[in-house]
Amino acid sequence: MIKTFWTGKNGPIWTAYFDTTLSVDFIPDNNEITKLICQQQLNITSGNGGILVPYNNTYLFCPAQQTDTHLPLCEAKALDSFDNKALCHGPYINADQRPQQYGVSCSTILENLWLDIILVVDVSKHISVNELDELSKSFMDSFDALNLNVNSQHSSRIALITYATLAKVQMKFGEITNVTQLQKKLSLEKYRNPFDGNRNAKSAFLLAKTLLLLNQSHRRSVVIFVSSGFKSTQNPAPIANILKSLFNTNIITVSTSSDSQNIDNISTYGFNLALNDQFSQSFQFSLSQSNCYCPSNYQQFIFTDPTTKKVTYFAECIFGSNAQKTVNEAFDICSQQKATPIIVTSQAKAAFLIRVKRHYQNINVHMWHEYMQDGYSMGTYPPKLIQFDDLSMNCSMGIIVGETVASLPIDCNKAKLPYICQKQAFDGDHL
Repeated sequence: MIKTFWTGKNGPIWTAYFDTTLSVDFIPDNNEITKLICQQQLNITSGNGGILVPYNNTYLFCPAQQTDTHLPLCEAKALDSFDNKALCHGPYINADQRPQQYGVSCSTILENLWLDIILVVDVSKHISVNELDELSKSFMDSFDALNLNVNSQHSSRIALITYATLAKVQMKFGEITNVTQLQKKLSLEKYRNPFDGNRNAKSAFLLAKTLLLLNQSHRRSVVIFVSSGFKSTQNPAPIANILKSLFNTNIITVSTSSDSQNIDNISTYGFNLALNDQFSQSFQFSLSQSNCYCPSNYQQFIFTDPTTKKVTYFAECIFGSNAQKTVNEAFDICSQQKATPIIVTSQAKAAFLIRVKRHYQNINVHMWHEYMQDGYSMGTYPPKLIQFDDLSMNCSMGIIVGETVASLPIDCNKAKLPYICQKQAFDGDHL
């Protein structure tokens, strides 16, 4: 007896999964010889349906009446990341790009920033009118997008200090409430003293410290230090370090000098800028990055591009412990901090973890868990030392292998390991 099997053909369509359909653009071999075999040997003549008939190590396709009786040959949709993330461990192939990302990016929406900004600007004869004019335009291009309504939560305040021999507060916090007022105050060339060659940056930073002490708020404080250079006796580095530690102040330096090392050393890591053709774009990026930071005692994921040397801060705050915990205990500890066990989707992040805390390992399930929400499939990174075929081994452990991280399946109910958690950083979208 020849076994014949129904296909999913129904007239001009293939019936696919659920209620979707596909047009019949292809039918298996159905030439005249096939038709004769279907009719004369199998007594299958016509119909809107279709069956497959094994014949000489292949299959023939015969049109059939849907009232005929044949065996079913079924095809079911495989489980994938849309259905059961814990059962599929191959490369993530749908539109979600999170498994391939370096890390969670910081918000770049300037309107949502909540910053206390102090501009500390060199107005000595060593900085030119053209440089001050260029700075004024670049600052206004960025500040124009800020919300200056101090009564709203996502708002920013701006103060201005200029310095040569003397340092002077030209604009206090809350003094301006709209862009027109700001534009008048930020015409920096009017403050320049062409006869004063002193650059008392130290006094300017002392004034900045006083402003921050007297005007504390929920906003992140940022000092933008514009300098053409300074003598060692006027080096503001000690005061800058106090601002960083005491107020968690971010310091952006803008150098107009070809010899900028001393100026760059004042900045927070990665926030040293030069007044060049890319300054306006770099400044906007630095401003949004300034509003992306972690609570104290957390490590923020930072990536330095080895080619361009560009430094990027990501909205990921990392903490952990060497204490041995089960996977459930690790998840509980992380969730108490509104965090999740560490997500490692790139070699760059793995290298950062190795550099910061080499001894940490990690417990995680087959999918990455996003902050207190549904997760998403693991991608091609980290590499798997062995395949995740045993469903009883339904967690994974991060293992440091040389300068990378690999994952290894483990039993969730038995393993106890150190843990690392990550939580979302504060930024313009997450106050």
